[in-house]
Amino acid sequence: MRNPLLVPDLRELIRAGEIAALSDFFGEHHPAQVAEIIEDLEAEEGDEILPVLSPRGRAEVLSYLGTERQVSYVEKLPPEEAAALLHMMSHDERADLVNRLDEDRVDQILPHLAQAEREDIRRLASYEPGTAGAVMTTDYVTLPPQISVREALERLRHEAPDRETIYYSYVVDSERRLIGFVSLKKLILSRPSAKIQDIMQQRDVIFARVDEDQESVARQIDRYDLIALPVVDANNMLLGIITHDDAMDILRQEQTEDILAFGGVSKETPGDEEPYWQSLTRVAVRRRIGWLLLLFLGGLITRYVSRSFDWVDEKFRYIDFDAFVPLLIGTGGNAGSQAVGTIIRALALGEVQPRDTLRVLVREATTGLSLGLILGPVGFLFTWGLLGHPPIFGAVMGLAILGICIWANTVGALVPLVAQKLGVDPALVSAPLISTVVDATGLGVFYATAILLLIKLAPPAPTQPPQGRITPEAVRVSSSSEMIWNRKPGSTGTGSVSLMLKQVQVRSLIVPSGCRFKTVAMTSAVRIRTNHDDLGTQRLRNSSIRALSFTVTSASIRSTSRASSSGRDAVGMLELVNTWDEMRCPPRSRPPTAA
Repeated sequence: MRNPLLVPDLRELIRAGEIAALSDFFGEHHPAQVAEIIEDLEAEEGDEILPVLSPRGRAEVLSYLGTERQVSYVEKLPPEEAAALLHMMSHDERADLVNRLDEDRVDQILPHLAQAEREDIRRLASYEPGTAGAVMTTDYVTLPPQISVREALERLRHEAPDRETIYYSYVVDSERRLIGFVSLKKLILSRPSAKIQDIMQQRDVIFARVDEDQESVARQIDRYDLIALPVVDANNMLLGIITHDDAMDILRQEQTEDILAFGGVSKETPGDEEPYWQSLTRVAVRRRIGWLLLLFLGGLITRYVSRSFDWVDEKFRYIDFDAFVPLLIGTGGNAGSQAVGTIIRALALGEVQPRDTLRVLVREATTGLSLGLILGPVGFLFTWGLLGHPPIFGAVMGLAILGICIWANTVGALVPLVAQKLGVDPALVSAPLISTVVDATGLGVFYATAILLLIKLAPPAPTQPPQGRITPEAVRVSSSSEMIWNRKPGSTGTGSVSLMLKQVQVRSLIVPSGCRFKTVAMTSAVRIRTNHDDLGTQRLRNSSIRALSFTVTSASIRSTSRASSSGRDAVGMLELVNTWDEMRCPPRSRPPTAA
């Protein structure tokens, strides 16, 4: 609700039947503000407000209301009152309203209008939606070229009350062909005896064809800062004009469609601008589910690409490739979306044409290269410096980000250009396709870079497993874990604990899976804290480890120890001291040799 303070008071006035107070209140507001207040009220309450307005004020307010409110109100009126309301409305707006009414209702209303008005409504309603003819109005002033300025001003004084705009007067010949125009300013400043044909603008007259796309027409009005644009047929006969306010409505409507299409939300009907709070949930689901299903299926391609490179994960188990996939996909998707948005805007403004495809691709590839040269080193430092991965894998991340930025920008520029060449709205297909194509191909770039660097350039693994003493500096335990023994009150004994350390890092050494560390003299200990609730005291004691061994896997070290404890609840923490003695690995089976 946009007017929470006014609505309760207005409802009280409506219930009390204070017609005079309502008329005075709404008479002081702009029709757009009155329409906004009516839309905050219930439909029945709004229908009671419109009759208190003057006939012309009611028509102006009705033009600012939403489509559903307009139709529902006119449907309830008697045919005579509905015809009188249409008579007060502008030509283009009443034609749009008639197009939304039922045919039976239209047949009841039109006989109450003048013959000229009926023909005007039928003619405007017959044009294809989305064209210049469907949004033009016949509310304009025409002048013959041979009359004087004095006569033209007299005609304007006579016709001005019934015209939407008189700033431009269009000069037509005897067959209503457009030959020029003259502005109101020019008429006022010219000599009264001057002829219209001598002062009119007849060179570089900007006009639109009746079957031209409405967005293209609106762009012309915006480009040349026009108040109105004449619309002609194939023989240059003047049919109507499109005013600046109509152009703004067209651009807002087109932008709404583009934004929704860019997010994969389909529209029910062209030009449908239903307010958010007035739309039904089932309608929102119907608009969104189509592209979501398509993208869901497209996500299976990404999964297939990822699964096809499982052998790389198996070969380099010490690297968690999956942890970096969201980073790479996000980078590619964001870069592609930026390129798509830029190209769609350029296409909409006419700055880029399909013939410029090669130039656009080169420009966007260069932009992607520049972005990659900035983000790539950041990815390298993050992977190597902060996460502690080998430098060669940091290089993999840096080069993969560089390649993904170039590829995403190129695809993001290519998709809307191809869509426009195929006659498809670029905004409708660009964003959903980018999110699918860049995700799948970006993974391919990442794994291709990993294969090239890790397999081709990484140092080969030793043929014999490493043996011998490992210095304390070679192993770093970043954190320890806790062990819990549960004993009955008063019991003592020896327990066996299986402990998984949170993180173990072996510096400068790749430890094969299955290798075991053994120690001769271990100074580590298990600290035992025993709680005796019945005695109300706590005792802390150290218990030495009687047996300790570690099994190294690719991700962690599992230890098995035996320690003694007493009491009901004992909590122990294993403290490691890096005095490793030696590492032993199981022998490897040799491949059979050829005879």
